[in-house]
Amino acid sequence: MAINAQRKTVDGAGDVEVLSTPAEKALMARITRFFVEAIKELSREDKTAALQARDDILVVIETVARRPAEASPKYAAKLRGALQKQRLLETEGGVIGPTEVGKLLGISRQAVGQRRSTGKLLGVSIAGGFVYPIWQFTDGENVEGFEEVLAALAEHDAWMKLVFFLNHNQALGGQRPLDELRRGRVEPVLRAARLYLQHGAA
Repeated sequence: MAINAQRKTVDGAGDVEVLSTPAEKALMARITRFFVEAIKELSREDKTAALQARDDILVVIETVARRPAEASPKYAAKLRGALQKQRLLETEGGVIGPTEVGKLLGISRQAVGQRRSTGKLLGVSIAGGFVYPIWQFTDGENVEGFEEVLAALAEHDAWMKLVFFLNHNQALGGQRPLDELRRGRVEPVLRAARLYLQHGAA
């Protein structure tokens, strides 16, 4: 179905399309009404935080997730979970695709997938396929001890592994496992990983 739209400049938003069919206008009216109310209910701090999101869809998610009067707490919790996952993917340099990983390690794209499936690389499945946190690499190879720790976390899913490496851990004196690996402290991180395996996030 062709969309009959014109473009105009909106303050703070650049060029946007102006909808012109009755259905488009009706839908936009409902969406606008929802977000006008949502924005009014946000605190100054929440408005600032929502505006700091890196793209428009994340601004939308931040706005809905932070709305105090959200009708469905379960839905809002799902949105907050999606935001948390996005933040995890953006931490410490973000993520790269399998082709970029292959170039970094000097192996084929297929070999990247094989390493992931055998627990030697941490890859996370998203809508477009697998992505790989770039922080797991240094000087064209895995951070020292990374594969051993992944093996200790084998029963957890990829998101829980991300949380382990990036969160401060009481078993490590409040340090992040990733930082401890970078310092060469592999054995303490392995012990923390085994505790995480048994008891969940420390």
